[in-house]
Amino acid sequence: MKLKKYLKQILKTLLFVVLLFTFFFFYLQSQVEEFLKGSTTFTSRYEEIEKFQVPDLLLCMKPGTKRSVMTKFNYNLDEVFIFYDERESYLKHNLTIWQAFQELTYKYKDDFEIHSGVDGWHPGDEKLTIKAVESIATLYHGMCFLLIIDEEIKVSSNYAFTLTFSDTLDNEDIPNKINLYLVSKETWYGLITAEWPRKENLFIEKIEVDNDPVILTEVGIAEKEVEFLQSDDHQDYEECILKLFGKTSCFPIIFNFPKVIQKLPPCKYWNDTWGVKDKIFKKKKTEFIKCLVPKHAKIYETSVYQNKINGQAHQTNNRSLGFFFYGASNMKKIKEEVYVISSTVFIGSIGGSLGLFFGFSFLACCSDLIDKLVLRLCVPTDT
Repeated sequence: MKLKKYLKQILKTLLFVVLLFTFFFFYLQSQVEEFLKGSTTFTSRYEEIEKFQVPDLLLCMKPGTKRSVMTKFNYNLDEVFIFYDERESYLKHNLTIWQAFQELTYKYKDDFEIHSGVDGWHPGDEKLTIKAVESIATLYHGMCFLLIIDEEIKVSSNYAFTLTFSDTLDNEDIPNKINLYLVSKETWYGLITAEWPRKENLFIEKIEVDNDPVILTEVGIAEKEVEFLQSDDHQDYEECILKLFGKTSCFPIIFNFPKVIQKLPPCKYWNDTWGVKDKIFKKKKTEFIKCLVPKHAKIYETSVYQNKINGQAHQTNNRSLGFFFYGASNMKKIKEEVYVISSTVFIGSIGGSLGLFFGFSFLACCSDLIDKLVLRLCVPTDT
């Protein structure tokens, strides 16, 4: 009998050790590693809508510089020329680097204008007003232009805009193409430096348009919302950049934001510009990337068609481009970033595995504890 008892005890001990080894090395270790990684994924759902938020438009000319001025400064590169001009060729013309950048790139009102509707074709159901146009200096696209619209329209509706180059703009300076980005106020900042905290197409939708005056670009818009985990819910990009500047005497060309301009003058020379730029991009790169991550973002998916316009008005005007926008879907996609293994899932998974391998449960443990506590308290003591 004693031999059977000892054998039984030895087998139970061996089984416990095997189960413990299996649990730890083949399950617990991998679960803890995955949990500590903080890996995320996205869940998706769809919501029916009657209206959608009209995206703001970010226009960038391609090339982003005027050919005539490039010749004047003896530049033969593309938009990044001025950032690598250690000779500072613009000083021969008594210009600072900021003044030279402004002369080389396009200006709203002076070089082009935008108005509602497409002449000779379609005025659009909605006559939307552009609330403001902000000039955005970029590292690779010259001066881009943010058209702030800030309106909601019905999904079944549409609107149109025409871009017209000024008669005073030399023919050689009319760009070959226009890059049109559909953006929201949270999503376009990465375009300034081509730095993206995630995939580029997660934030903005790019449409490249040939400068052909008899082509109308039709754009179907589907709205999408994304909510991210690791970001500041009340983050202001401009304030975030200002903090990174620290004790700086000027701002480099590519940070010409209203809040920055109010506090700092533009850098005048190449060394100053690169000094501040390197301070952010090399020494504080991680912090800079964090500035670009929004908590919530409206993103737009598009379907693009280009058609010939038969209107006589457009065939005789070689300086205008038409854009027609419409709601493409009454279903809005909502994506939410979640942890692959959240705290709740981790605890539940470990608890379930303990029960599977060892028969562990809080109920059984607590019941045993209560039994022992009651037994101890109720046993009479000797007097």
